[in-house]
Amino acid sequence: MKTYVLLFVLLFGTQVKAQDEIVEFLSSGIEDAQTFTQAYFSPATDAVINNMSNNWYTSGEVKSLFKFEVTIAGNMSFTSDESRGFTLNANDYNNISFASGEQSQRVASALGVNDPDVSVIVNGTNGALNIRLPQGLASESINFMPGAYLQFGMGLPYHFEAKVRFLPEIKTQDVKVNLYGFGLQHEFTEWVPFLKHLPIGISGFVGYTKLKGTYDMTGTSSLFVNYEDQLIDADINSWHYAAIVSTKLPVLNFYGSLGYVSGKGTTALKGTYEFTDGIQDIQDLGQFTNPFSVASDVSSFKALVGARVKLGFVRINAAYSVQDFNTLSVGLSFGN
Repeated sequence: MKTYVLLFVLLFGTQVKAQDEIVEFLSSGIEDAQTFTQAYFSPATDAVINNMSNNWYTSGEVKSLFKFEVTIAGNMSFTSDESRGFTLNANDYNNISFASGEQSQRVASALGVNDPDVSVIVNGTNGALNIRLPQGLASESINFMPGAYLQFGMGLPYHFEAKVRFLPEIKTQDVKVNLYGFGLQHEFTEWVPFLKHLPIGISGFVGYTKLKGTYDMTGTSSLFVNYEDQLIDADINSWHYAAIVSTKLPVLNFYGSLGYVSGKGTTALKGTYEFTDGIQDIQDLGQFTNPFSVASDVSSFKALVGARVKLGFVRINAAYSVQDFNTLSVGLSFGN
């Protein structure tokens, strides 16, 4: 089974770790595999969407015209006990039962851990197949979702600031992933006479981030005939809207925001899947093409507090946001 690939930046890593067991679930049929995959992946997808909404801004004050800033940003979204598991009830499945004989049991999501391992039985027409349920991030003692990228901001006319973030496309033998986003911030204090003379900045912001990743599964499982088009495809996007306020002092400043996060993530199992003769003897499932996709939606409020230190050309910031997945963000910026 594959371990995590590029964990320090690869939010797509949970899909990579579980790929063997997810496709093996097809031996129970498409409906059962989709039901399990939806419950297993949704918390991780929600964590990714929340993670990508962070580190867009460090001040309510926008940059002066054509002034710029380059930021190396990192986020750490913390998982909860609830998000690290879900209740699997055999009654919700057509051909699944627990090897332990239980009717329902709490099992790991893509963020959790099964300790000890949990196995289910696929009950076929001519026999049974034992499948060990996949582990998640917590099996590696990791109870957070990581994220990292580069960001560029520049001051525009009329008190606007444009922002662009990206993670250059990363390719390995099996994985391809990239991230990009766009944001726009507008400062209102400059339009209000009595506010523009105070050491505070108030602005509004909207930002969009998109993560795309694929994992080539060709030849990863001995249960399947080897077709050349088998892959997992992930497409995740996140919107963030916020009202920001900050101090405007020479060295140390504090900032905060109230906002809203929304987004959607889709994970699709694509390609042609056909079980080997031994598995077909247990349950004759024929051949699958693009078997299923699962989706998760996020819609939640967010509150953030942070601080930024300016040391000449260099700025350092740290912030903590309270949202569905509370997130610690840090950044190192260079600019004028």
